[in-house]
Amino acid sequence: MKKDKKIQPQTEEEVKVADAEKNVDESKEAPAGDGEKAEAKDISLEDILKKMAQLKSDAEEQTKLAAKEKERADDMTKAAQTLRADFDNYRRRVREESVKDREKGQIDVIESVIPVLDAVDQAIGMIADDNVKKGVEMIRAQLIGLLTKYNVEEIEAKGLDFDPKYHEAIMQTEGDGTNAGKVSDVFQKGYKLGDRIIRPARVIVFK
Repeated sequence: MKKDKKIQPQTEEEVKVADAEKNVDESKEAPAGDGEKAEAKDISLEDILKKMAQLKSDAEEQTKLAAKEKERADDMTKAAQTLRADFDNYRRRVREESVKDREKGQIDVIESVIPVLDAVDQAIGMIADDNVKKGVEMIRAQLIGLLTKYNVEEIEAKGLDFDPKYHEAIMQTEGDGTNAGKVSDVFQKGYKLGDRIIRPARVIVFK
């Protein structure tokens, strides 16, 4: 009868190597743990529809906000345009009123000068002394110069057709039939400033 082979005891170093090899083999065969294995998660159609609905809702909300911002911007633009129009109207009114005030001041000066000029014209016709007459004529020239400065013109009348816009008939006189309706003579001179009549010429008209 054959005797069993006696197993020799391993050294401490051999035991450690054997245990290490055993652990490696077991780690290869063992299934991965929860932290090491990636878990695949399936996405359902319901999840996709929910996500699309949320995106649509967000887009609609953004559209509403954009519409409100546009409306606000439009309101601000209209307000600015209205303010600018009001300011332009105000500036135009101020300019027009300034022009009117200036014209009124000019008219006041002109209306105060014209009667003085009338008196000077009458005085020149009555003065016999030539030296005195020349002095008065110089005054008359100064008054005419003042009216010219304000662009005032004498209204032409004698020999022209009577025009009620520029002439005021104070009487009529007999004519030769060919000059009917024409101005025979000027009783009092008239003056105008552009198209504005300061004083119509008072005239005598042929019948």
